[in-house]
Amino acid sequence: MGRDTFAGNAVYKDNIVTINPLRANVRGTVLAGQVSANLANQVPYVVAALAAKTLDVNAMTGIAKSKPSTGGGGGGGGGKKATAGWSNDKIDFSPLKAVNGKFNISAEQLIYDQIVVAPVTLQAVLNGGKLNATLSKFKLYDGTGDIAIAVDASGKTPAQRVKLSLAKFDAYPFLRDAAGFERLQGRGTVSMDLSGYGASQRAIVSALSGNANLEFANGAIRGVNIAKMIRSLGTGVSRDGKATKQRRRISPRSARPSRLPRVRPRPRTCIWLDRSCA
Repeated sequence: MGRDTFAGNAVYKDNIVTINPLRANVRGTVLAGQVSANLANQVPYVVAALAAKTLDVNAMTGIAKSKPSTGGGGGGGGGKKATAGWSNDKIDFSPLKAVNGKFNISAEQLIYDQIVVAPVTLQAVLNGGKLNATLSKFKLYDGTGDIAIAVDASGKTPAQRVKLSLAKFDAYPFLRDAAGFERLQGRGTVSMDLSGYGASQRAIVSALSGNANLEFANGAIRGVNIAKMIRSLGTGVSRDGKATKQRRRISPRSARPSRLPRVRPRPRTCIWLDRSCA
């Protein structure tokens, strides 16, 4: 099996295979726990409980990590290069129909691309091509969140739904690692409920519907002195071209933007800012 190794004690009885304990090394990720599979029906029913110190998604799937942000950056404020866009390649959802079961996977930390989530406890139920997975009370950049993912591949066109809430996270390193965006800092709260359908990245994104909000508290825009900009509003220009002091009172309400700009989604990153950020 190349880099993958499996070891454990297996028992077969009444169409049920039980492996307990089980130790597996999947491309450098070590998993330990127990697995049982009921083979009485055409589609096996599997119950698994596994734990790992580190779950490296990129290593397990063979997807290369993007290069970390190098700082600086232009107007986009990030170090990541623009990608070619959403792929039209078909996503293979057939494995969701190959097995039914319940799965519980825990890890001290999960690594995906440049993002580290710790700790994590993933619970998933798979039945008839329908997957429901939850990741509860995970820690991400000093924030706490919950995420639920549903994929229905039982019909002709796969459907997907994602619900995410993440509160009081450190916005600067999160946006830097997730989107290569290095202009905002502060404490953020994000919530989203998005649904889509399709069998490719482009099809799913084109059919997306729902809502997503990103709010900041005690925030700042890196590289922009907002206080200086506001103070400069008190300086006017007379008819002879000379600067003259004109005091302009700015109430908290008038200094607050009525609408923040919408950030167009990039591949693997969707961020919206709306009125709730004010």
